[in-house]
Amino acid sequence: MVHSTFEDTLASVSLDQDPAACLRALRLIKNSVIGNPTKKGLYTGLGVVPRLIELLSAPETSVDIKIEASVILGSIYIAGETEPVSAVDSTAAKSLLGCIASPNLRLVESSTRALKSIFFHQDAPRAEVFQSTFLADLVRLLVPSDNHLRTGPPVPTTSAFTQKGAVKVPVKITEIAATILSKLPSTHQEQLAILNAGAIPRFVDLLEPKWASYAKVQEAALEALANLSHGNKGIADAILSCKSSEGSASLDLIFALLSMKRSSLRLLAAKCLTSIAGVVELPYRQKSEMPLMVLPTVISLFSDTSPVPTHGPTCTVQEQAPLVFASLVGESEEYQRVAMENEAVLKLAGLIHTAFAAGFDKDLNRSPLAAASPSPLLGPNAKPKPGTKDEPVIPKMEISAAHSEKLVESTLVAIAAVCSLREECRKQVIDAKLLPGIIACLNHRSSPIRAAACSCVRSLSRSVKNLRTCLMDAGISQALIPLLDDASAQVQNTALATLCNIVLDFSPMKKTLVESGGVQRLVSLVCSTDLSLRLNSVWSLKNLIFHADSALKDSVMSKMGWATLRTLMDDPAPGIQEQALSFLRNLVCGGETDVNRVFVGLGEHELIRYLEQRLTNPNESIDVMVQALFVVVNILTGREQHQNSIVNSEAIRGSILRHLEHPSPQIRLAAAWCVINSTWPEDPGAQERIKLLRRYGYEERLTKLVDDSDAEVKDRIKTALANFVGVETRNTLGPNAGSIVGDNPEAASNRMIVDEPSTLSDNMNHFTFGSFGGNRP
Repeated sequence: MVHSTFEDTLASVSLDQDPAACLRALRLIKNSVIGNPTKKGLYTGLGVVPRLIELLSAPETSVDIKIEASVILGSIYIAGETEPVSAVDSTAAKSLLGCIASPNLRLVESSTRALKSIFFHQDAPRAEVFQSTFLADLVRLLVPSDNHLRTGPPVPTTSAFTQKGAVKVPVKITEIAATILSKLPSTHQEQLAILNAGAIPRFVDLLEPKWASYAKVQEAALEALANLSHGNKGIADAILSCKSSEGSASLDLIFALLSMKRSSLRLLAAKCLTSIAGVVELPYRQKSEMPLMVLPTVISLFSDTSPVPTHGPTCTVQEQAPLVFASLVGESEEYQRVAMENEAVLKLAGLIHTAFAAGFDKDLNRSPLAAASPSPLLGPNAKPKPGTKDEPVIPKMEISAAHSEKLVESTLVAIAAVCSLREECRKQVIDAKLLPGIIACLNHRSSPIRAAACSCVRSLSRSVKNLRTCLMDAGISQALIPLLDDASAQVQNTALATLCNIVLDFSPMKKTLVESGGVQRLVSLVCSTDLSLRLNSVWSLKNLIFHADSALKDSVMSKMGWATLRTLMDDPAPGIQEQALSFLRNLVCGGETDVNRVFVGLGEHELIRYLEQRLTNPNESIDVMVQALFVVVNILTGREQHQNSIVNSEAIRGSILRHLEHPSPQIRLAAAWCVINSTWPEDPGAQERIKLLRRYGYEERLTKLVDDSDAEVKDRIKTALANFVGVETRNTLGPNAGSIVGDNPEAASNRMIVDEPSTLSDNMNHFTFGSFGGNRP
């Protein structure tokens, strides 16, 4: 049988066998498995991995056998377009890590190569590196031998350690070690561990011009610095302050690499600078160079199909450049403006067309982009026709299906980022006829592509004009609602965040959501164990009932249930507490019927008790406190019973008085509106409530606060004080005396029912404050 030959060969791979026979068997297996997935699967199934680990872990195993064993392991786990034939074994990584401190450079190289293959996979046991001395062993490999720089004869290097213990390794080993270290940090603590191991100065040393002929080692160093500084201000500061052993400033070295010919090196230099600038303030000179030098460099790489070795054998610059671009422009209106001036949107449109033209999805063989536009679209390298408007065209490029999917994903992420803040950029996306393709991608089989397409819709939905026209005409509602049940939590979260923007009062999405059963889907998600899903679903429901009629509010509450709302109001996560209170704030927004619905649903005693707890908690967050106060503001627009239930609560009455002097102007403003609505002169029982509040010291306190530092708070304080003065004057002059408001004639028209955010209008009588929370970030 064929298998007997393999089994016989494998039987020799053992500590119990003759070392020479074991070595021959290993070489035979090595020659069989390299480049042959079938043979890898066969030997893996026969149990070769545990045998290799045993050989690598045994002190008595010869160096030659360990070298062959590590090469085979590296081949089995090598990164490629397919998954490894075997799940990554933590003991395999540990056995290889135990070899990197060997004095034999051949074993060090073979072991680090195998580790590099392992750590390119998502499920790699990275925690093993942070055990024992393994991390220190890797960092010591970051000092390469400079024999190639010497003018005299080279100094032979057969050992990884000199007599003084300093590492002297070939540049190739340094490159591999740097690549491994770039793949390790997944937590803040791991980033700091690599920093404390002394890696930063060694990475910076590798950026010196003397290593320019070894571009891959510089790319590995840049990738490591980018990943270490990502989201970590402490490490970014350490990089900023670091100088090379030759005295060069780190930022100067990185900026210099932006001008190199090699595109992958330019890309990684831009990525590194973007990562650092994302968490720390760069010095003025370098900060000014970011939009002028870094951003155009990244945009110029959109059409570059060169490989990026640090990201695997199949990754290209074209796939990664849009992701770096997205990180660079996502939080800056200024960068988005510069990107627009550099025709970034048109070039991104060209990439989308390229992928669709390559048939990246069999279900979308005919590009919806091409169908939507009868005219050619301008790509990255196309020249506009004389007298016509520049539009994207499909670049003529041969790309694989796998590459086209990655390209679409990264490009959609970039489009979402570049139009997240500026209306002009959103208009460019619409004008580039990208919307049909974005909508089509909501149904793609790849969950990252669906999530990225949702992000694009979310950015576009921040425009009222786009909501009323393009998005609804493109059928966004029919495409988005099914994603609430998507198998991917990432897609669900992004779809929910998008719904937060498109279910507002001015959108016909409310009706569509109700008719399609979307409300029930949202309600089911508020009970999810996933924190983000709970948060985004409550946020969406809050926006759904913003300025909603009673029928919609009744429909939502009949599906959610008051017990669920009460649970959300006490959720352990402060963000969900805030949104649940904001939902409640919208529920009581509108008038007596809306207020009474909540009093009946939650119960008057339970509602008042809850508000007392929130408003008297000294450790309550400002965001939660603001929402609680505005719930009170809206309740005070209800019937006399509702108003008295608030004013007669000593705890609430006392907290409002204290909050008039709170350090936060948001809380002072909300407290002032509480006073205004509880003392509105035309309301039944207003005189009794004013007398009660006056006895409690409200009028005296308001008098002291009329010169508040915040202009809006100051105006509202005057309005509240005028209510006290007006009632007192009417009581003196009689019922026909009219409304005396002193020097504030606008005060009589400042009753407020509060929708958030709300444009205050002095010409409206009964204003409530509801809450839609703005656009979902």
